[in-house]
Amino acid sequence: MHATRATNIINYPHKKEKSLKRDMILGSNIDVQSINSPVILAGVDFSDHLNYWKYGYKAVMITDSSFYRNPNYHRETDTIETLNFDKMAEVLKGIYWTVINFESISSN
Repeated sequence: MHATRATNIINYPHKKEKSLKRDMILGSNIDVQSINSPVILAGVDFSDHLNYWKYGYKAVMITDSSFYRNPNYHRETDTIETLNFDKMAEVLKGIYWTVINFESISSN
């Protein structure tokens, strides 16, 4: 299994970013980092959230930095054996916790 850093980048240009980050941390056993980055940063626009921002909707991108951390990403060598399912489970737990607590975040 390819060794990976346990890092998620939350890119959410909004004052509640710290609450989202906090909930990801509380809901999982994974290192969570956040960044509010400009669109010109390579990779920030590689997700669907950019189109929501374009039309004024709040959106968040949660990533493990894909091709920056995994040399197999989107290549023939990107096989099930190279995936870290334990890490994926932790990310999902963090996202679940964040979504469950999102109503209280969005009402503040």
